[in-house]
Formats: sequence, C-alpha cells, structure tokens
Amino acid sequence: TWAGWHPDGRIVIEFARPGGKSVAYVLSPDGRNPAALLPEGVTLRGANLMSPDGSRIVANDAEGRLVVCTIAAPACQPLLGANDGEAVAGWTPDGKSVFVYRGKVVPTQIDRLEVGSGARSAWGTVRPNFAAVAGLGTLIVSPDGAMAYAYGRNSCELYVIKGLK
Repeated sequence: TWAGWHPDGRIVIEFARPGGKSVAYVLSPDGRNPAALLPEGVTLRGANLMSPDGSRIVANDAEGRLVVCTIAAPACQPLLGANDGEAVAGWTPDGKSVFVYRGKVVPTQIDRLEVGSGARSAWGTVRPNFAAVAGLGTLIVSPDGAMAYAYGRNSCELYVIKGLK
C-alpha cells in the first residue's frame, strides 16, 4: 500500500494481507532481512514521509492522526500542531519541520510545521489552473522547495428534459 526509500538505500514498504492489518517493514537494498518499522495500527499515507537523515518517518495512527515515529526503536509521538485531515508533503532539509496540507481544499495552503514545537507558518499555496478541480490527491515538496502534485477534476453535463410522462 506504500513504498519508499530510506536515505541509506534500504526499502521501506507497507502491505496489507487480505483480511489483515497493514504492516510496514524496512528491508535491505536487495529486499531481504525485513524488520518491523512501525508499531501495530500505525500506517503510512502520503509522500516524502522519511526525514532527510532517515531517523524518523511521519505516519498515521489508528485514528488517522499524524505521528512522528523513530526508526531505530519503533515508537511514535503525535505530530504537535497537526490538524485533523492534514497530510505531509515532505521535510525541510534540516529535518526540523514538515510541510502539511489539506488536500480536499482548493486553493491548497501549505504550512511549515516544526516537529519539535508544533509552531506553524504559512509556506505556500497551490492553485491549479483548471476549473472543476476536486482537490489535490497528492502533493510532494522536495527539501529544496520544488513541488509536484496530482489532482482530480470533475466533469459533468446537465440536461433538461421536458414532456416526460
């Protein structure tokens, strides 16, 4: 259900067995030696979740709240200052802050959220140039500030029919 790379080349992968809960593992670069990455009930959603130094990863707890988890000894703490329904788009180069956004709102405000204190500041806004945008599906912010995003568009037609019996 999710995959990414650890800065040291290891593979981070989350999968769900039919009828089971999602489980996240970190594997060697050749795909061997799986080790549990997250406590039970914690899942990966979003992009660029791994801190630049590879020591932490942002995840969602069983209630969907954002948490910051250490990788060396799997343990998670709430991401201070995060609001319900927000997603993480990436980390700052120094690993002190993450970029958060609420994807179903257009235009989409991106905030910089300090991991240690929960202090929040406005960082940027995404305004797709097309009508009928249904919200961002994915937003990725690289450490150097480049952005990539995907969005859905709704298209519909309205018909007026008269004289039906």
